[in-house]
Amino acid sequence: MRPFFVTSASVRHLKGLLARPGSSLATVPSSHLSEALAAGLGCRTHAALRAQLATSPVAEVIVPDTAACKRRLAELGYSHAAARWPGFPDMLARRGDPIPTYKGTRVRAWRNMMIAGINAALAQRLVGYGPEDNWWCDHDDSAGQFDFEFPGGIPARGCLSDAGFGELRVSVLLYPKKDVRMSDTGSGFRDGSAFASGWLERNLGVWLQAGGRPMLECRQHLLTPVADAVVTPQGFGDRGRFMM
Repeated sequence: MRPFFVTSASVRHLKGLLARPGSSLATVPSSHLSEALAAGLGCRTHAALRAQLATSPVAEVIVPDTAACKRRLAELGYSHAAARWPGFPDMLARRGDPIPTYKGTRVRAWRNMMIAGINAALAQRLVGYGPEDNWWCDHDDSAGQFDFEFPGGIPARGCLSDAGFGELRVSVLLYPKKDVRMSDTGSGFRDGSAFASGWLERNLGVWLQAGGRPMLECRQHLLTPVADAVVTPQGFGDRGRFMM
């Protein structure tokens, strides 16, 4: 099962999905919705989920589980409302866990460049895990551009932009040419030896949006070493659905 990460903000947004107007759960008291959501995220109680988020900006939970959420609602006396609730939306569905895995050299290279760039932006406190945490905007006008080192000692440069609705556009360039100013749409091989771009969801959870053809340009000699690098996401999922 893929990891799933939430923030306090994403817990609020997920709860809003349960209680939105027209939902069979709209009249369930807020405290009971919180308990049901916590169960759907694999936590014993809402207090247990809050305790995790009190000590860390993100909590690792399970992918939202409609069945567990409905069971808790039934225990709290809302069997009829739970039976009529269709469940978490497809973008979060556990059914068959249809999110693609990273098979193939190109998609693994893209994944590693994205994860490395996001990790670096988080470590440099240019961004945070929450939907409004675009801290580079508080820096000078060169912010949004940042340098870091990709595994293997490869020099790298990142570029950040606010994609709206809590999403973050992240672009990464390997072996950037001196003083090049990046564009988040890429510039071929004029500016470096590899370019990748993608989106980090931060509204309903925190994950790298995956699927489809990766936005990647990479010199052939770099493709395998970049794909084979070991890069671990720091507090976010490395694959999840695209948000439309």
